[in-house]
Amino acid sequence: MIRVREIRDAEELAELKERAAADDHSAVAPTHVVVKGEDDEIVGYLSIGSIPLVNFWMDSENASARDSFYAFQVAENAMALNGVRRFVMPCADKSPFSKLMSRMGFKNLGKSTMYAKGDF
Repeated sequence: MIRVREIRDAEELAELKERAAADDHSAVAPTHVVVKGEDDEIVGYLSIGSIPLVNFWMDSENASARDSFYAFQVAENAMALNGVRRFVMPCADKSPFSKLMSRMGFKNLGKSTMYAKGDF
C-alpha cells in the first residue's frame, strides 16, 4: 500500500532526487513523497502548488520580437518583486521562443504534454 506525505527533511529530499535521477526523471520542486511498504521506500513524489506556472502568448503577426521580450521582462520583474524566484513556463515546439528559452536562462525539463482539468 502506498502513502503520500510531506517531505520531512533535506536528507529525504536528496534521496528522492537521487532515486528519480536513477529512473531518468527529474524531481521538480517536490513537496510530498509517495512511499510504499513498512520501510517507507520512496516510489514517487508530488509537487503541489510550489511553483507558479506562467503561460505566455504574443501575436506572431502583430507583435515584434522586441514587444515579446519587453512583455516577458515586465512579467519576470513583477514576479521577482512578489518574491517569485522560480517558475515554470511551457513552450510549444512551434513557438519562436522555443529555440531561445535556454539562452533566456530556462532549464529544459524534458518533453511533456500538459493536461488541464476544469473549465478552461
